[in-house]
Amino acid sequence: MSSLEEAKILFEKDMWNSYTVPLRSRHHYNAHIFRQNIEDYGGVQAAKNLIESDNIPYGLTKLYEIEMLDLSAEALILKPEYKSLFTPQLREIARQKLKIHYEYIAQWDTGE
Repeated sequence: MSSLEEAKILFEKDMWNSYTVPLRSRHHYNAHIFRQNIEDYGGVQAAKNLIESDNIPYGLTKLYEIEMLDLSAEALILKPEYKSLFTPQLREIARQKLKIHYEYIAQWDTGE
């Protein structure tokens, strides 16, 4: 298995965690549309769809409200181990959505 394929598998696991962790937390947030996107498109494409959208998804705002933005697709694609899965432009869009709308910088974001 190539390192790119491994990264895709790990990213999809992270995307599933971003669905299940808030759901199981004290907030009981059920992101059913997010889950459906992962099921329909896979983790990488679901993240791209969310980032490329001009809209700020309800789920991103909800993650902000429950202080779990680190689980957002926008934050996940900024992890160094997933850099090869996304274009620099897409990573910058994700970075700006988090910074402009929520004044959030992911702890692992190197700004690259």
